Amino acid sequence: MRQTVRQGMAAILFAGSVLLTTMAAMANPAILTPEQAHDKAVSGEILLVDVRSPQEWQQTGVPASAVQQTIHGKGGMPGFAEALLARLSGDKNKPVAVMCATGVRSNYTRKYLEANGFTNVFDVSRGMFGNDSGPGWRESGLPMERWSAK
Repeated sequence: MRQTVRQGMAAILFAGSVLLTTMAAMANPAILTPEQAHDKAVSGEILLVDVRSPQEWQQTGVPASAVQQTIHGKGGMPGFAEALLARLSGDKNKPVAVMCATGVRSNYTRKYLEANGFTNVFDVSRGMFGNDSGPGWRESGLPMERWSAK
């Protein structure tokens, strides 16, 4: 009986944490689900950027609606921001969404870009593999492409 009560309490606590995380994402308009990011990228509302490393792209493939621009290049974050700005034709107000594997690097990237004058940056916080907020790109069944170095 005690085991059943503990399991029930654990399930309630887990459900509560998922609900709170989901509510926090809804309250933060800078967070996009993978589905939202894909839809906005396909419609041309945002530029979706996969910031993972080329090794990660090679291992998993890449989101079909995203461009690949790593934050791990030799210029680091300043080089990434400069290259992104070139993609945006110098307009720091154009909408951009960034994604990584699980949302850690994309959150950092969003904050870095905002601190450097980009005004319309979104975080695909569940990333490629998902996290406590929910499923990621792959688990959501969104379109993927094979990546190859150009």
